[in-house]
Amino acid sequence: MICNTGRTVKPNADFAKLFSQAQDTLESQEANDTVTDDVARQERDMNSSTKATALHHVRIRRLQSEIQDRLYCPIYHLGADDVSDQTPPIEWFTAITQRLVTWRRQAPAPIGFCSDTWFDLNYHITLTLLNRPSPRNPKPTKESLRVTRQASSAVMRSYKEMLKTGRVNWSE
Repeated sequence: MICNTGRTVKPNADFAKLFSQAQDTLESQEANDTVTDDVARQERDMNSSTKATALHHVRIRRLQSEIQDRLYCPIYHLGADDVSDQTPPIEWFTAITQRLVTWRRQAPAPIGFCSDTWFDLNYHITLTLLNRPSPRNPKPTKESLRVTRQASSAVMRSYKEMLKTGRVNWSE
C-alpha cells in the first residue's frame, strides 16, 4: 500500500483480516444501507469489540463516499447532460443528515484510535463536507452555512484536544 507521502506501508495482517471480516459483515447487514433494530441492538451488545469499531469506521467512510459522489464528482460521472438542475433534492440532504446523526448515536464504546473525540471529529468533518459549498451545491442555504461554521469550529476543537492528548500522528 502506498500512503500519500509516497512511502510504502505494509498493512498489519491482523487488521487486514479484521477489516475483511468487517466488510463482509457490513455488506451482509446493510444491503440497502439501513441498520435494522436487531443489528443496532447486536452492535450495542458488542460495543467494546474491535469488530464493532471497525464496522462503525467503515460506515462513516461509506457516508463520506456517498457525499463525495453526490456533491463533488463531475456531472458527467452521473450521466447528466443538463447541468442546470444538478443539486441533490432536499430529501437527500435530510436523509443523509439523519443517517449521519444515527451513525454518531450508535457509536460503540471507544477502543484503540476510535475515541469519543475521533467519533466527534469524523461526525463534524462529514457535516462540513455535506453542508459547505460544493460543485453540485454552489449556493447552500443559510442554515447549511451555519451548520458548516459550527461543524468546522468543532473540527478545530477536536484536533486541539487530540493534539493535547498526543492522539494525532505526524509523519514526516
